[in-house]
Amino acid sequence: MKKTLNSLLIAFILTSAAQIATAQTNKISEGKIIYDITYPGTELDQNTMAMMPSDATFYVKKDMSRMEMKMGAGSVISISNAKDGNTTTLMDMMGSKMALKTTKDDVKKAKEKAGKPEVKITDETKDIAGYKCTKAIVTMTGKEKQTFNVWFTKDIEAKNSTSHQIEGIDGFMMEFEFQQQGITMKMSVRSVESQKVDDAMFKIPDGYKEMSMDDLKKMQGGAR
Repeated sequence: MKKTLNSLLIAFILTSAAQIATAQTNKISEGKIIYDITYPGTELDQNTMAMMPSDATFYVKKDMSRMEMKMGAGSVISISNAKDGNTTTLMDMMGSKMALKTTKDDVKKAKEKAGKPEVKITDETKDIAGYKCTKAIVTMTGKEKQTFNVWFTKDIEAKNSTSHQIEGIDGFMMEFEFQQQGITMKMSVRSVESQKVDDAMFKIPDGYKEMSMDDLKKMQGGAR
């Protein structure tokens, strides 16, 4: 179970990043969005499920975004700058506070390793949290091939973080899935709210030890 949770944590860091949708009639560039998280078709024991996040909260302000995800052992917060492509992930696990910094180049390398995705935009649409969304079928062509659906909307004004863009999708993802270690994670927007967001939300607090992705993998037993 430890290896599975460690691998999933790294997957969340690499693939989870802040996004924002618009209100149904007024586009917004500052506000809050909440995703529900489920694990369709995945069989996990009760203890493991208790450790997994059930939702994620995103805040956005112009080029900045913040993702908050609570887990059984603590929390993960990712602060992204869409302008320079840099992200800092704050992990508070059992009292240990770490700040993992990833650059635009780090994300580029991860995407190259995963392979260029094949994206098929369909004519199918549906409403998600009050927004008209279009369905795309995405196939990852890297070592671990997988196909999943992405529902996206163009009715947005704020920017995606660099780490969560998929080449070929011109819009913001409102519902999507990804797999890691045989576990499927699905994120779907529950609500969107236009509101003021304090600049302090995008600053790194004191007390966090900086580390690289390699440092994190070594600490967690070499999970990849």
